[in-house]
Amino acid sequence: MKYYQGRMLVVDDNQINRNLLVRRLKRYGHLVTVVDNGFQALEIMR
Repeated sequence: MKYYQGRMLVVDDNQINRNLLVRRLKRYGHLVTVVDNGFQALEIMR
C-alpha cells in the first residue's frame, strides 16, 4: 500500500496521546509538528 506524505499538526494536552499519534504518523511518512495546546497551534498556523 502506498502512502502520501503530508504535513500534520498534532495538538493535545496529554503527552501520551501526542507520542502515540506522532509515532504512527511518522511511520506512514508524514512530517509532524507537535504542540501541547491550542494557543501554540494557532501561532504555528499563522
